[in-house]
Amino acid sequence: MFCPACGVKNEPGSIKCFVCGQTIRPLDAPGPLSGARPRSMKVVSSVDSVGSIGDRFLALLFDRALLGSLLLVLAAFMQSEDRPSLARQFGDSRWLGFSGIAVALLIFLYHVVFEGTFGATLGKAIFGLNVRNESNRNRFAAAVLRNVVRPIDAMGLYAVAFLVALFYPRKQRIGDLVARTIVLEYRIHPAARAMFLFIWVALVGGAVWLAWTFCPTCLAWRGQV
Repeated sequence: MFCPACGVKNEPGSIKCFVCGQTIRPLDAPGPLSGARPRSMKVVSSVDSVGSIGDRFLALLFDRALLGSLLLVLAAFMQSEDRPSLARQFGDSRWLGFSGIAVALLIFLYHVVFEGTFGATLGKAIFGLNVRNESNRNRFAAAVLRNVVRPIDAMGLYAVAFLVALFYPRKQRIGDLVARTIVLEYRIHPAARAMFLFIWVALVGGAVWLAWTFCPTCLAWRGQV
């Protein structure tokens, strides 16, 4: 059964839409009275159903690969001869701590900016996923709340998020429950999917190439005879 207001697919026999709360008219309900003009029911066909855990995990891998390639550029630059003298003065332990904070901040800003602006990261866009805000709060505020809790969801290589989403009917992780968001599927045109995938490949490939230009020996395979 599809909601006549937002088009989300609901379970058979549902009375109200679990996303927008709109009343759903049963299929066997009596039709309009004779002579009455039936109301046109507009269904947003782009929204299909709740995003699967498998697609969300694959989208996460794509996002992490993209962020990892960007961090690879920074790591290669710091290993090159042109690295700033400030890094040498920091020392290994301090620089390692600074790098950890930078990684966490990059992941947080990446998800907040893209989910708050477009409703999806590049990985989610490739797999036709969209983060929908169910509350009255600003979409950026919901994105911040959703990703503030991400370290808890990410515990055990996202085992916590997987278990919570697996046993929750709407496949929401802890961040979704706190921010009142839900990840939905939408039918994406093959050309749009190909475009997003091309952008992802270009960014990852460009980052790897840039890292190699900074430090060719860092990415070289060293075999032993």
